[in-house]
Amino acid sequence: MAWFCASRWLQFLFTIILPMVLLMLWQNAVIPSNLYKLELRRGAAVSLSGMEHNILLIYVGWELVNLFLGGVLSASLTSQIKILTDSPDQWATLLGAAFPNSSNFFLNYVIARA
Repeated sequence: MAWFCASRWLQFLFTIILPMVLLMLWQNAVIPSNLYKLELRRGAAVSLSGMEHNILLIYVGWELVNLFLGGVLSASLTSQIKILTDSPDQWATLLGAAFPNSSNFFLNYVIARA
């Protein structure tokens, strides 16, 4: 692993670029096609536009919960887990301090999607 630690380019590739590209492939290829299949099987919409509307609502909810709450908030909490166990009454202050550090991935994702 010394070759990985010595190369700043590989660290940049594996920690910033690759997760963002894999997530975009997952979010743009796998999730929409599976949501289409699930909504088709559910049969709640009578028209194609109604079905697409339902898929869009589910997809936006999925992105909000999965990316924002799952990614940014969990990264903030896991980076401060030791301090949170020592002083649980300081969770809001610690989360507020850790949130900007973990939001880099979310901001990179938003910039890439824009």
